Amino acid sequence: CGVNLTAPSGGPVTSPNYPSNYGNNENCEWTITVPEGSNIRLILNSFTTEMGWDLLSIYDGANDSAPALQRYCINYLYIEATF
Repeated sequence: CGVNLTAPSGGPVTSPNYPSNYGNNENCEWTITVPEGSNIRLILNSFTTEMGWDLLSIYDGANDSAPALQRYCINYLYIEATF
């Protein structure tokens, strides 16, 4: 699951089966591409993962070997971040 997103699209991105639980062993990757020097603003509503098993990682690059900017692995009702 996951898609490639290119600016300036914006709009919702959801996990599989949303608003119900996502499946076991899901590995979803979304790539967000913007022009160099631009920022990405993420707003996550009702962000929930299975504590100790699942996480959201945000990287400054095309894959998980790029520098990690942020990792979320607990439940939040709301997250807003600009990268």
